[in-house]
Amino acid sequence: MTLVNLDKSLGPLRTQGSRDLIAYEAFEFSRSIIGILTGSELAIGTKLSLDSHRNGELLFEVVHSQNTGNLFRHRLICRTLNLDLADILDIDPNNGKIRYERRENRLQYARFGPVQKIIVQTKTFGAISYYHLETVDISRTGLLLSAPAHSCYIPFIEQTLLELKVDLSGEISQIPLEPLAKVVRRYTKGVGAHSRRYYGVKFVEFSQDDMQAWRDVIAGIEESCLDHSVTPVAA
Repeated sequence: MTLVNLDKSLGPLRTQGSRDLIAYEAFEFSRSIIGILTGSELAIGTKLSLDSHRNGELLFEVVHSQNTGNLFRHRLICRTLNLDLADILDIDPNNGKIRYERRENRLQYARFGPVQKIIVQTKTFGAISYYHLETVDISRTGLLLSAPAHSCYIPFIEQTLLELKVDLSGEISQIPLEPLAKVVRRYTKGVGAHSRRYYGVKFVEFSQDDMQAWRDVIAGIEESCLDHSVTPVAA
């Protein structure tokens, strides 16, 4: 694995102390977090400076580091209050594309562990019966859902169109959110009675009110991350 999309850069990135330039590739973003791949390990707590192309210097702190072979995956938090990185770094919040680039480079939206258990009722489009799945992680654009392997047969394959009911227990919305979603991946982990099935789903249609409620959920989780120096879920 090598860095191949350095033109995907959000601006020159340097350590605050030595001012050493860091070669990196961005892969992820949210309101306050960016994820990068680099060839060097950066210690948790390392302070970095990003010279954004159009909005000046931004200060970040490394909050997560993971070895992925010959590269390291880092997540950086910008602790400036009331700042939306999508706006400052010219990232389209809907599709992750870095604006003003000629190439079709896109960043994924950061995934977070839910602060409370969220039960999602799922069914194939137009069906009658729902399957009850648990959220493993969530993002602005989708969910990772799980079901015990010993549960009933669930007929979801990749590209299956789903109707969802997302119960937020009245925290944000008094009624369940009801987006349409598509299965983009499925897999199983574990063996026998200890195995679980997982379904990655991507939202394809939201009502305006439901979308705003979901964005409020993500914003609340992110704010908790900033308060407690918690990193998003690893990709």
